[in-house]
Amino acid sequence: MTSDSRYRIPIVGHGEGASACYTGLVMERWRLVVGFEGGYEVSDLGRVRRVGAGRGSRVDRVLRTRANNSGYQVVGLWMRNRPFHRLLHRLVAVAFLGTVPPGHEVNHINLTKSDCRAANLEYVTRGENLRHRAAVGIGRGEQNGASKLTENQVRAIRTAHQQGVGYKRLAREHGVSPRGVRAIVKRSTWGWLAPSDQDGEGGVAPPPALHLEPRLAP
Repeated sequence: MTSDSRYRIPIVGHGEGASACYTGLVMERWRLVVGFEGGYEVSDLGRVRRVGAGRGSRVDRVLRTRANNSGYQVVGLWMRNRPFHRLLHRLVAVAFLGTVPPGHEVNHINLTKSDCRAANLEYVTRGENLRHRAAVGIGRGEQNGASKLTENQVRAIRTAHQQGVGYKRLAREHGVSPRGVRAIVKRSTWGWLAPSDQDGEGGVAPPPALHLEPRLAP
C-alpha cells in the first residue's frame, strides 16, 4: 500500500551537524512500516505517521523522532500495547529499498545520520561502509575515540625518528608502545596522514640534541 502527499522537504548539507534549509513542495510517498502493517506508514522523506486507530493517538499524526547515543534517529512505535523503538533509517530502507541483503547494512550516502530520506540510503557491506567513512576521514585518526595520539604527535614522531630518535624513547614520550611507534613510522597505521608543508613532517621544530638509544630491530 502506498499513498502520496506534498511536503516541504528539508535539504540537509554534508556531514554531521549540517544545517538545513527549505525548498518548495515535493511529492512524498508513503508505504506501510514492515512489521507494523496497519498501524504505521513511513515516507521516502524519512517521516513516520500513524494510520491505525490507537488509544490517545490521532490517525495521520506524524511521529517525533530523537537521536540515540550514536546519532541515529529513533522512532517509538506501539503494537499490542507494547512499545518498540526502531531506527528510522532502517524503516525507510526496508520500505523503499527492500529487505536488507545478507551481510549488508544501511549506509547514509551523504554521511548525515539525521538525513533518512530514501534517496540518501543504500545497502552496502560492512567493509564498503567503513571504506566510505574512511574516504572522508570519519572514524580514523583523532576522530577515533580509541586514538591516543593527535595528528601533530604522529607527525612529530615521524620527524624525530628521521632525526635518529629510537622507538623506545618515542614510545615513552608519547605514552604508546614501541610496536605502535614502529607502525606509525612504517605507515602501517596513520598511513593516510600526509606531511605538512613546513619542516618536513608536521611543521615540528627539530628537537634538541638527545642521548640516542639503539633502535629496535625491524
